[in-house]
Amino acid sequence: PVVAPLLRVMRQLRSPEVGVPITISQLSRLSVPSLLLRLARRGLIYLALQVAHYLGLSTDTVVEEWAVQTIAAGSDTSDDRLFDHLHVRLRDHGVSFASASATAWKMGRKDLAKKLLNHETRASEQVPLMITLGEDRQALVKACESMDSDLVHLTLLHLLRRHPPHDLALMCRKLPLAVSLLLSYTRHRDPASLPQMLTDLDRPLEAAQESLREACEAPDPGKRRRLLEQLGKALGGSKHEGVRAVAQAARDEALVAECLLELEGQAGL
Repeated sequence: PVVAPLLRVMRQLRSPEVGVPITISQLSRLSVPSLLLRLARRGLIYLALQVAHYLGLSTDTVVEEWAVQTIAAGSDTSDDRLFDHLHVRLRDHGVSFASASATAWKMGRKDLAKKLLNHETRASEQVPLMITLGEDRQALVKACESMDSDLVHLTLLHLLRRHPPHDLALMCRKLPLAVSLLLSYTRHRDPASLPQMLTDLDRPLEAAQESLREACEAPDPGKRRRLLEQLGKALGGSKHEGVRAVAQAARDEALVAECLLELEGQAGL
């Protein structure tokens, strides 16, 4: 802001009604946005808004602070009434709902926090707080809707600490981006569990194919034959035609492995 408007603002701040005798050098060190926040925290919301408008600055922090104070002072107000009051102001000013939601959560008003958070438009602000509130499935859905793979990946990592892999797979089933990242993570961190993860994701054919690949890659011929025989038996009764085909392939590979063992035995005689 240019000097002349700042001088007018400082003159207003020095008035007895406000009582903030700040100098231009102090203001330059503090910054005007910080001054606005301090005014708002002193309860001078209207003055802070006036100053922001006069200097052409954003009012976001002032409105967010107003929301925090409104929640703190609204202990006797129902969640529905308080939400209606907050929603109108925050929406009209285009301000984030996240800080108000976090304040409601800290004050033990979980239902109000959820209502406010549902109206937050920035997934990067919304998803972490949803996880804090225990809204794990909704957090994962919102992360996927944002199409931000980094956010989805971080969400999955958080949820892996809370849920068994089977339960997390069920959460992900209808979320293609989450499924893709979860499978990629499993392949990298715990490849042995990949067939089970594919099964939990309702991908029986891929699970069978992965199991067949693992069995075929067993370095010891004897172990390879046993794994293939077990796989053929385990998959043979499947109702899925593709899985039954994998079972037959496993049995065929088991016969090949058995022949190799016999040839090795004869060569050793």
